[in-house]
Amino acid sequence: MNFLSNILLIFLSAFFTFLSHPNFIFSDGLSFFSWFNLVPFLYLLKKNNLRNCVLSGTVYGFLSCFFVCNWLITYNFWAGFFVYILFAFYWAVLSFLLKFSFKIKYHYLLIVLLLVVQEIISVKGYLGFGYCLSVYSQWNNSFFLSAASRFGIWIGSLLLISVNVFIFKIIEVFLEKKFETSFTELSISLMVPGFFFCLMLFCSFYPYKHQESENSLKVLLIQNNADPWQEGIDEYIREVEELKNLTDEALREYPETDLVVWPETAVVVDVLKYIDKSESQKRHKLAKDLFEYFESKDAVFITGNNHDDYNCALLVKKDSEKKIFTDLYRKNHLVPFSEDFPLKTILRPVYIKMIESGNVFWKKGNGINLLEFRAENFNELIKAGTPVCFEDTFSEIPAMMKKQGANIIVNLSNDSWSNSLACQKQHLAIACFRCVETGLWAVRATNSGQTCVINSSGEVLKELAPFTKSHLYCEVKLNNIK
Repeated sequence: MNFLSNILLIFLSAFFTFLSHPNFIFSDGLSFFSWFNLVPFLYLLKKNNLRNCVLSGTVYGFLSCFFVCNWLITYNFWAGFFVYILFAFYWAVLSFLLKFSFKIKYHYLLIVLLLVVQEIISVKGYLGFGYCLSVYSQWNNSFFLSAASRFGIWIGSLLLISVNVFIFKIIEVFLEKKFETSFTELSISLMVPGFFFCLMLFCSFYPYKHQESENSLKVLLIQNNADPWQEGIDEYIREVEELKNLTDEALREYPETDLVVWPETAVVVDVLKYIDKSESQKRHKLAKDLFEYFESKDAVFITGNNHDDYNCALLVKKDSEKKIFTDLYRKNHLVPFSEDFPLKTILRPVYIKMIESGNVFWKKGNGINLLEFRAENFNELIKAGTPVCFEDTFSEIPAMMKKQGANIIVNLSNDSWSNSLACQKQHLAIACFRCVETGLWAVRATNSGQTCVINSSGEVLKELAPFTKSHLYCEVKLNNIK
């Protein structure tokens, strides 16, 4: 194939992938594109030599990730660049293996396996990044959500990818006019998506049932829409006052609220540090005033906070004597190249340049700590799993929280740095799958969106308009609690 044909096929696959996920053109995405987005690229691999396949895979990996997650550059150039390069590497290796797989008689079975394994690898470990998974394009499709409740998200990827491979086989047969010799192969290649479709159909008729509380936890979610690029103590004080005002307005409307949730890093100042230290008068006063505010309210508060260079979820509640008590969850999975910098020796010039430009790196939390509190109408302690930022894009973190006894997911996020509705919607799409995997309801308090409540079936029940200052009241069912 000539150069222009290769470029066209790469661009088509990358663009179809872009359209299938939430994007800046269609905010919810056009999920049907994920049923055939890989077909042009697979045809390219079949028709090219090994060298061109590897080169095409490199370009496709970089381009598809860039198209879907173009907002990463807004956050941090190096974080975005290394993610794009990482996906270019994944697809270069994958294309090498896929090209060899065409020599096998039933190569389409191996192609499905290799493509799914690549998706699994891309979300694992320190460099894991899950925003480009094919199954997440189906975030508002109950057929895929119900299947994930029993079999996890990978059965959805298996169905989508096997349909892509089947469509590719049909096109290949018609273009090469091998109707008689390819009938058996087509029949078998159809059986693969047919098998996964039947499994998922079974889940639709017999969804997994979770034990949920009869009573509801009354929750207020605050969306303050602060500018993430504004710094300085005066700005931090102004933002906290804004949060108080929004909360007071909401509590006047919903005085029976059990839990108030503020977004990730809603309170930038380390209030646990400065409540007892007065060397910085403004920071000490902010911390003192904030705890007096918490003490004046009946509700429990969870807010994002910086403590001792950890990105935290801070719980503030009262004990039986009405005294303030706090607890912390420290973020476990940091964002490479923006919250944490790997390979400091090998990439030392980049590391020094980022430090000089004012980049501050976080410490990594060690293990899961559930935040526990009491609420009216519940006999037992409520245990909240509080993934911070993009931690809910990794299945294992909410799963560990559920295993330790979490009754609810409380996600604190701040995607406002992206100034991108697509970024926020992609994050929401992934959060829906975490709910069906764990069987837990989730509430999401975000700076600029998407602040919402999601039930254990992955349905978004209520959602605030993005990039607004507002509050959301919701009543949440808890899993496995009385």
